[in-house]
Amino acid sequence: MARARKTIYFELLVTVGFLVIPALMRAVQAFLNPGESLEPPGQATWHFASMIVCELLLLGLLWHILRLNGESLGGLTEPFAGKDVLRGFGLALWAYGSYYLAAIVLWKLTGGLSSGEQARRSMDVFKTEFTVFYLLSMLVNPFCEEFFVRGFLQTRLRQAGHDGLTVILVSVALQSSYHLYQGAMVCLALGFSFLVFALYYNANRRLWPVVVAHLIMDVLAMLSYMKRA
Repeated sequence: MARARKTIYFELLVTVGFLVIPALMRAVQAFLNPGESLEPPGQATWHFASMIVCELLLLGLLWHILRLNGESLGGLTEPFAGKDVLRGFGLALWAYGSYYLAAIVLWKLTGGLSSGEQARRSMDVFKTEFTVFYLLSMLVNPFCEEFFVRGFLQTRLRQAGHDGLTVILVSVALQSSYHLYQGAMVCLALGFSFLVFALYYNANRRLWPVVVAHLIMDVLAMLSYMKRA
């Protein structure tokens, strides 16, 4: 039986909203104060540990919501297949290419980063030494983000009767919004990576390659930012 739009919207508010709204508020605060570190590096272990706990709880909430509606993960994605790993690597290359191309174009159009953007310290929390919590947070985050703002959100918006373009744009806009702490130009460029993910999922309804691609990007970012002993 078809569900009322207002029911779907409320469900999205109390599920996707738990992930997006607090993250967006922190991102806006960091964006408005580029000279301040988003998280003191000395507290990085607790930061990553709390992130893992929160995201695992969110995934548990999502699973519970699906069960209450008589659904399963099969309603969000095709089953995992071995080729999804290869698809994920290809998708990561596509997303990286889109990001760097967008960044180059934006750089040319704007004349480069402003002094405020160059002074931004919001990525300090990632410039820390390697720990198990650091690695685990990079592994858990792709599952949480993609299951919420890709699989669940796009599926529910389609069930609400929205066309594919609207579904894709809302998904990309929400996922991009809470990356604003990295700066406006980076946030816009990242939006093109998320657009690749949204287009792929919309066309294939396969979420696992998107998770793999996002995981690859997060782990590479960790290896790039973390301090060496």
